Formats: sequence, C-alpha cells, structure tokens
Amino acid sequence: MKGRIMPHLFIMCFYFAVIAEVSAQRKTYHPLRITQPVKLDGKFDEPFWQQAEVMNDFVMADPQPGASPTEKTEFKIAYDDVNLYIAYSCFDSEAGKIVHNNMERDSDPADDDGIAILIDTYHDKSSAIGFAASASGARFDVEFSQNGSNQNPSFNTFWNVESIINDKGYFLEFQIPFSSLRFKTAEIVLMGIKSTRIIKRKNEFSVFPSYDITVLDPYNKMSLAADMEFKNLKSKKPFYLIPYVIANFNEYKNLKEDGTGYESNTEFISRKNFVKDETFDKIISNLGVDAKYGITKNFTLDLTASTDFAQAEVDNRIINLSKYEVNLPEKRSFFLESRSFLNYSMGQGTQLFISRKIGREGDLVVPIIAGARLTGKQNGLAIGALNMQTAPVDASGVDPQNFSVMRFRKDIDKRGSFYGGIVTNRLNTKKQDETFQTYALDYVKKITEQWIWGWGIASTNEKGIKKFYDSNVYYNLFAFHQTPEGHNGNFDFGVVEKNFNPAMGFNDDREYGRITIGNSYRKKVKKDIKFNYWNIGNAVQYKWRINNGETETFTSSVNPVIEFKNGSLIDAYVIRFTRDKLFNNWQLNDDIIIPAKSYDMFDYSVYYQSNQSKQFLYEVFLRYGDFYGGKIAASEIVLSNILNKYIRFEIIYEHNQIRFNDDFSATGKPIYKSNLINLNAIFALSKSFQ
Repeated sequence: MKGRIMPHLFIMCFYFAVIAEVSAQRKTYHPLRITQPVKLDGKFDEPFWQQAEVMNDFVMADPQPGASPTEKTEFKIAYDDVNLYIAYSCFDSEAGKIVHNNMERDSDPADDDGIAILIDTYHDKSSAIGFAASASGARFDVEFSQNGSNQNPSFNTFWNVESIINDKGYFLEFQIPFSSLRFKTAEIVLMGIKSTRIIKRKNEFSVFPSYDITVLDPYNKMSLAADMEFKNLKSKKPFYLIPYVIANFNEYKNLKEDGTGYESNTEFISRKNFVKDETFDKIISNLGVDAKYGITKNFTLDLTASTDFAQAEVDNRIINLSKYEVNLPEKRSFFLESRSFLNYSMGQGTQLFISRKIGREGDLVVPIIAGARLTGKQNGLAIGALNMQTAPVDASGVDPQNFSVMRFRKDIDKRGSFYGGIVTNRLNTKKQDETFQTYALDYVKKITEQWIWGWGIASTNEKGIKKFYDSNVYYNLFAFHQTPEGHNGNFDFGVVEKNFNPAMGFNDDREYGRITIGNSYRKKVKKDIKFNYWNIGNAVQYKWRINNGETETFTSSVNPVIEFKNGSLIDAYVIRFTRDKLFNNWQLNDDIIIPAKSYDMFDYSVYYQSNQSKQFLYEVFLRYGDFYGGKIAASEIVLSNILNKYIRFEIIYEHNQIRFNDDFSATGKPIYKSNLINLNAIFALSKSFQ
C-alpha cells in the first residue's frame, strides 16, 4: 500500500506547485502617457512626474537574499509617441559615500553605485535590452536572450541619461527612443521590466520586482519580470547611415638583397587591391559605409561596405600552456552587435560559428568587400542571418571567400527553453567546388528555474552533401541544477567524430568522447559580519579516444571557495589530480620537448580577489605542482587603480617557470620561463566623448 501512496503524493504536490506558479500573477504597471515636453536633467521638475505610478518593490538579492534593502529606491515611467522616460530616485542616508568613479561608456556597471533596467520588448519572458547607468551617468547597454543566460555586452543603441547627486542620494533620468526598441504596434502593448540597484560600498544588490530567493542570479532572468502596459504605441523603423574614411601612414624596413642592411619604405594610405589602378584603389579601399534599417516592426537589416575595423582592439598577448588551441574573442564592433542571434555553442568550448573566421586567414587580415545581417524576433522565433564577401589577397595566395550563416531559436515556454538550429556555409568564390558546411539542431529545457537539461547534434561536410554521414557528427547531452544555496550539479556528455570540422567555427579537438560531472554545496554564513558564503566543489572529467577506446585524460579536483560580504573571495584547488596521455611529442619551445607518454600530475592553486568597493583593486593567483614530467610554479597579479572618474590604470603580470629533467632538453636548458606584462590605461573625458 505504501508503494502506491508515495507516487500519488508526489503527483499531487507537483500538480499544486504548477497551479500555484500559474496563479501567481504579478501586478501590471501602467506607465503614464504624456504630451508635455521633457527636459532631460535628472530633476523631475515636470508636473506629470507627480502623477506617475511609483514602482518600489525592491528586495535584496545579495548579501542577504530576501531582506529589505538598506536604502530606499523608487522609479516612475512616462512615455509619449517618441520616447520612453524613466525617473529613478536612489536615496542614500550617507550620500557622501556614493561611489561614482567611472565615466567610461560600456564599462562594468558593477564598478560603481548605479541602476540597471531591463526591458522585455517582445514580452516573451526570455529576451531583453538592458540599460544601465552609474551614479555619475556613465552608460552601459546590453542585449539578453535565453532568459538572461546569453548576453551581448557589445550591443549599442541610441539612448541618453542624465544624473544628479545631492545630499539625499542620486537621481537618474533615462530617455529611450522607441526606435531603439523592437515591438509590435498594437492598441495594448505589454512589455516586461526588471531593475537592479547596486550600492558599491556595501556590495549590496537589490532587484525589482521581488522574487523567489531560491533562484540563482535573478538579475537577468526575464521570467521573473513585472509587466507594464502601454496604449497605442507605434513602433518605429529606424534608418541610420554611418559613412567613414580611413587615412593611415606606415613606415617599415626591409632587408637589402645583399644582406648588408635595411632600407626604409613608407606608405601613405594603404590599399586593399579591390581594383588594379593604384590611385583609384586607394580611394575606394578607404571609403566605407555602415547602414541600419528597420525593415519591419521586429526585424533589422544591417549593411556594410568596405568594412572598417580600424577601431577594433588589438588582441591581448596570452601564454598558452595547454596542448590545445585557444579561441580568442571577437573585438570588431560590426560582428559584436547582435551576436546573440548567431551564437551556437556545444559542450565545453566548441562553437559552430565564430566571426573571427571572417576577414582573417591565419595571421593575415583579409579585406571585407561587403556584407549584410538580418536579425529579429517575432512570435517567439528569433532569427539571425549573415552573409559576408572577402577580397582575394593574391600576394599571399588567398582566394576570395563567401561566408553565410543562419541561426534560429523558437521559445517553448516562459523560462527561456527553446529548440533551434544553425546552418553555415563557406564558399571559395574562385574555386566553387571548395565548400564547407555545418548543420546543427539544439534543444534546451528549463524544467524549473533550478533544473535545466538539453542536447545538441551537429554535422559538417566538405565539397557537397556526399560526406554528410561520414564520421563527421558531434553529439552532446547536458543537464545541471543551479541554486544560490544548497546542492549544485552539472553533467556534460559529448562525442566528436574524426571528420567533424566546423570550417566557420572553433573546435579544439576531435575523434574523442568526454564526460564531465561536477557537484558542489554552497551555504550562507548567516551570523558572521564578514563572511557571506562558503562553497565546496568537486569536478571529474574523463576523456577517451573513440578510435580505440584508450583513455586520454582523467581529472578530479576538490575546490573550496569562501565569499566575503565586501565582494572579496578566496578560490582554491586544495588538490587536483590529472592523468593525461600525450600521443605525440610536445615541442614546448626551442629547447624543450616533452616525450609522448602518460603523466600523473598533482597540482594546487589559490586565487584571491580583493574588496570590490575600493578604488584600488587587486587579484592574486598562485599555482604549484606537476606539469608533464616537470614542476611548475606560476603566479599572476592584477592591479587596478581608479584615480578618478576620468582615469583608470590596470597592470597584469604573469610569470611561469617549469623545471624539467635534463633529458627533456637537447640544448641543456631544461627550464621553461615566461613573463608577460600588460599595461592598460583608460581615459574618459566625459560620458559622451571617450
């Protein structure tokens, strides 16, 4: 009898939980429609602000989840036919201690006191555009999808904010054009809204609206958003045109033919060899234009010609001490914008589309002639499509290439669950039989806010469809449980066949299988005034070669973490064991060759992050242990100093030293040493000019 009762009790509890969740409808807010002009100054002098509905249902998310915030926050919303206006009053009982050190556009919004507001314009409970402002008015905008789990901080759009700081706190007035938002024209338009306030000196984060504190990272989850109702909104179709011209001067030296010295050469205005005539080529090579047009209420078309990447940041130098290739991040603004519509990741680090493959052939930068991108979302279906054409570089033997990608995702619930797919194609337009394709499907189901599982399957082929099933498939299955306190776990299983080769993506290895299992337990320290959480974790990874079943890598680690209320933390690996087999000799540098065999290695590390409310910040990482038959001692120090809201400096120093046996070196130098220093200086003269 007992065996029958328990399943029925479980079903009843699950049923009532679902009913309770469906019944818990949030309050709908009604922004005030206005016809009066608005002066954006942070003062809220206009009479209509006294009539607007107050929104103040903030609850602390950290360091005391569920508690009342230590300082009062409220905001109001108004709108006209053109703009959305949001007025924030961030009261502070110690206004002189407000942290406002930053004026840089798109800097980390958590560096200062500030406000972030997320607007779910599609009202799909999954995607949003975020607008954040520091107490001094520095701006940050971001694009979210998949219920906040996928974000694009490189997204930029048109909006403005003004701030005032006085003895009562700070006050922010946002102006967001409706042309910067995507929504459907209707008599009644519903949007979702979430907000977060940061009090830096207390490392305090409070969120609006109040939420279930068993949810991890509630800040970006639009499934927890409140609703706001607009009447008779008409969506705009923006059109932006950005022409540009490039001018440069290069001076370089070439070795003379007789080898007796160098001769100088100069070049004023470089060319991209679009045409044979040098003068005409220099003109058209250095003129370009970007255009953005809202072709429908929900979809935007971006066009580019003679694409300019002159403002892209240079890649930071890195020291790679793994046996795998590193996937460097994209920094070109055209590709960064709306990348969430094209992103497709599988397993641990595999990406089926990376934009760095466009306009680069190894270390060579290849001119991009033109391109187009279409992005948007309607009825829960998000679509991203891109096509780019590159020019040939005859001197380096590089043929012209055409790159195409199409990605879609269809929402299946209000938590961010979806199914989707991607198709990519790379075509040599000079040798059209040289083609590479990738096809993939994925599915992610969020059972609750804590439980998630999903799968993905991808296939690649070269020169047509003939090799579609020729050992060229990647299978992936994953699941994880996430909660701010208690047990967290993750499982990831993947098999990559030998011919899997995403020509427009990144995959560090193939012909292997891998299983990763992680478990951790996180507990809040409720009485201590300094400690916030402690966490103990264990991760196990097993990797094998699928051609013969031979084990390549086995790793197990124990990882305690201590989090402090001021934002500092200690993250350590008290022990990490790795058994790894090299199938080929590894040429570490000119002096050292690591022999192919199996290695058992133990290593230990600790990472410390300082108090995050200070102007001077630092991070320290130390590691010691075994390294493929040698002993490694490594360290990294990051120092960051905010002199004032206009100037910030950062220094990163990394040191590695590995001592091997003498027989690892044919030159008698069995010690590997590396030192890397990065210096960064950021100057922000104002929030508009940087």
